Amino acid sequence: EGDLEVLKTTIDEQKKQQNDTTASLEEDLTYCEDELKNMPFADKFAHPISKQLATQQKVLQDKIKGAEKSKSRLDTMERKVAITERKQKFQYLLTSEEEGEYEILKK
Repeated sequence: EGDLEVLKTTIDEQKKQQNDTTASLEEDLTYCEDELKNMPFADKFAHPISKQLATQQKVLQDKIKGAEKSKSRLDTMERKVAITERKQKFQYLLTSEEEGEYEILKK
């Protein structure tokens, strides 16, 4: 049971970290999108900064997708831990009940 608590804590910490990372990436992505929107039309094709912003935009989108996949895996792990916890509690209840019946039979 202690191992499950450690695993749950680790998963929670990882999810918080992924949420922080995603929020930061989304802020950067918004900045890139705003800069591209506010850039004069002629500069979008001629200015090297527009190419950098477009490339950065794509990189950030890919990183956000990766972070979302990671969060999804963490959610799956969290569900598996919860299932294991319920199984352990159920097993404990069965064991306790069997021990109680054994005590009654001994008397």
